[in-house]
Amino acid sequence: MKKGKQLLGGLLVAGILLAAAVPALAAPEADGAETAFAHDSLYYLPGDWSDTITVFGLGSMRGAPAGVQVSLGVTTYAPSAREAQAEHLRLLDRVVTYLGQEGVGRDNISTLYYNIWPEYGYGNDAYRQPEPVGYRVNSTINVHLTDTSLVSAVIDAAFAAGVDRLEGIRYLPSQELKQGALLAALEDARSQAEGVAAALGRRLGRVLAVDQSMAPPYELWEERYPTAGSGFKPQQVEVSQYVRLVFSLE
Repeated sequence: MKKGKQLLGGLLVAGILLAAAVPALAAPEADGAETAFAHDSLYYLPGDWSDTITVFGLGSMRGAPAGVQVSLGVTTYAPSAREAQAEHLRLLDRVVTYLGQEGVGRDNISTLYYNIWPEYGYGNDAYRQPEPVGYRVNSTINVHLTDTSLVSAVIDAAFAAGVDRLEGIRYLPSQELKQGALLAALEDARSQAEGVAAALGRRLGRVLAVDQSMAPPYELWEERYPTAGSGFKPQQVEVSQYVRLVFSLE
């Protein structure tokens, strides 16, 4: 019985300590004090939230891209892994040389993906352990261009050098487009908040919180075959920005 009382007493003490600790972690900080959770400060604002408006704004801008990324695929095959890799390196050097003739520097060419795997032959004996009959090397290279008018010439040169596939074309937005989309999102949010406040017979006060997140830029991917490279035309890019604003009401 004595041990049972000691255990019960220990549990009561632990419960009191836990109850005392929880409010300190969960409750908002007092006015002017720094919260212990910096990433949650948006949701632990001091003061009364009863007279507030929360709105979400969206802004989009469309215009000429600041650059373009062309993704190209290269594949080689040989009886041995060493031969397949050596042939692949020779082909990549050839591609770099051809692209250089179109004004693309080596610093603007990067390897995104590289893989090598064996290919097996099974023959007529289904119970025989398969053996490698050759090795295939596959890689993807990215060509970064600031002059979008070079896309067609780069594609043609790459296929002439031995590239076997065009994996995609990605347009890159400019900083001006990103900033313009953000300003449009802020204006949209404020306009919504003013409309709600007017409908309630109130006025907007100061901004209590801002939460910004940028949506991925619109990416246009074009799948092209070798004979279609010269017919490619540059496109525009669209950027969207989203913001969350919390206003006080007066």
